[in-house]
Amino acid sequence: YSHVPDGMQPVLLAQLVEQRLKANAESGAALVFVARDGRRMQRMQEVLAELMPGHPIVGLPAWDCLPYDRVSPNSVTLSARMTTLAALTDPTTRGAVVLTSVNALVQKLPPRDVVERMSFSAASGQVVDSKRLIEWAADNGYLRVPTVREAGEYAVRGGLVDLYPAGAESPLRFDFFGSQLESIRSFSAESQRTTGTLKRISLSPMSEVLLNEETIKRFRSRYTAAFGGNTVNDPLYGAISAGQRFPGYEHWLALFYDHLDRLADYAGGA
Repeated sequence: YSHVPDGMQPVLLAQLVEQRLKANAESGAALVFVARDGRRMQRMQEVLAELMPGHPIVGLPAWDCLPYDRVSPNSVTLSARMTTLAALTDPTTRGAVVLTSVNALVQKLPPRDVVERMSFSAASGQVVDSKRLIEWAADNGYLRVPTVREAGEYAVRGGLVDLYPAGAESPLRFDFFGSQLESIRSFSAESQRTTGTLKRISLSPMSEVLLNEETIKRFRSRYTAAFGGNTVNDPLYGAISAGQRFPGYEHWLALFYDHLDRLADYAGGA
């Protein structure tokens, strides 16, 4: 389909999705569309959203920085990437249209099983352990504070857990009664007043690098093997050893995991 005019591509994709879902309604991803660049990918996402309202359409943009740059990818870019990967590991996702670019397609990704474990999905009325949500926030680098004001923060007050997901427009308030999640509400970070309710929420990891005891140990071993053991004045090595995020540490992704995956490992046979 490389010779299809740009203006007809969204219509053709919508038809292909319909055909593939008729053949296999249980497929997590119906198809993957690879755009020439990020701008065309974004445009395709906007058009498909109009053509297929309510259908899961997710995008995997490329990092907006150079390889081994001393800065991390933009937080909006990281959030979009992790939201897409989390959606593709969610068993409730059906027939998703995955949009990406050439640059993003050739880039390796964190292992699928890691993203699957570090994603959190819940619906109001379900039996949910509040400790699992708190542990998820702590493991993903969220900062525990008395009152949530900024993205990347969470707070615990009795049966209430406030959390401001990275890339979200507003923070969320999870109201637990015992082991039951009674409600999920969005609220204003300034006034702390409720602004809406949600029936279901899916939270994705904040970063492609999960910092825990296992990944930190693997990074330290591989980093010293590659660059030697003189790490006293190495700020990257020192920060990761202390379990802290460091600007640009995502570029060392391969040192944190025993293997890396590609988009095909997430999207299956799409």
